[in-house]
Order: sequence, then structure tokens, then C-alpha cells
Amino acid sequence: MDADPITQFLLWQKDADAYDRTAAVLATCTNNIPYARTVLVKDVSADGFTFYTNANSTKGKNLFDNPKAAIVFYWNERQVIGRGDIFLVDEKEADTNFAYRPRKSRAVTTISKQSQELVSETLFLSEVEKLENSSDPIRRPKHWVGFRLKPHTMEFFLAGEHRLNKRYLYLLQSDGKWKISRLYP
Repeated sequence: MDADPITQFLLWQKDADAYDRTAAVLATCTNNIPYARTVLVKDVSADGFTFYTNANSTKGKNLFDNPKAAIVFYWNERQVIGRGDIFLVDEKEADTNFAYRPRKSRAVTTISKQSQELVSETLFLSEVEKLENSSDPIRRPKHWVGFRLKPHTMEFFLAGEHRLNKRYLYLLQSDGKWKISRLYP
């Protein structure tokens, strides 16, 4: 195992046999009610795991209300869990990510009232199509934001035969270095 958990994560992610290696389950908790949903992680760096969403969605509200979360990647016999603090990505970085998205995705993101009741799918799709086919540029709406989970703990799990699993726990120390421990299966 590498001394740095992000480096170790990137090694495992590169070797992962999965439909989408960027898919992860993000868990939050607000008012003692847990929530979990799948997100696509758009960037992994020493700063943490970055993903984007509608700030007005349940997920966005959860993250603003309690800026702590856990993220879980599962790739067959391997699993990585990160727990830490949530930070808002700066607007320039969010603008860059939004501009990179396909035009139709930008139109959907702009029109969607994510997590709210959809009364008419026909009307929604009509509005998306109208924006997508317009000649106007589609700029990032203010509700589209990026969040970054900066982990203070990471756990790596490797499934073993007869449940002889290998588990490695990385704990961020006050000096900025990571302490690695083995855990029982």
C-alpha cells in the first residue's frame, strides 16, 4: 500500500473492472436522517474528491446543512471509503466543469429543479429542447455547484477467500501525515 491514500486510490481506480470507475455512493446526514445516493466523481487530487450537483437538490441542501460526508467506491472485490469535510469548489472551477459538459446536459442542468416533483415531463423536455436548440450560450446557472470531500480517513478493503479480507485504514494526523493501520477482517 502506498503511504498516500489518494495515490493508492488512483492505483486501484485505474485497475478497477467496473462499468464506471468514477461512480461512488455519497452518504450524508441531516437532522439525524441518513441519505445516500450515487454521484460521479469528476476529479480526484490531493485536495480530495470533487463532484457537482444542484445546490437546491436534497443532496445540495444536506451538504450545506452538515458539511461532512462519506463516499464509497465499490469495484468487485475492492472497496474504498473516504470520510471527511465538504468544501465548495470555487466558481471558476465550477464554470470550467460546466462548460465541458455536452450542450444537452447543460440544458437539462439549467432547466431541472432537481429533487422537486416533476409535474409534466412533456413540458420539462420541451423546455430542455428549446434551450438546447437555441443559439444562446448556456452558462452555468448559480444553482450548479461543485463540492469537494477532503478526507480525514480512508479505508481500503480487499475481499479475501473465506472472509480473510484485507483492510487498511489511513488516518490523517495533525502534522498532515497519514497513519496506516491494518484492521481485522
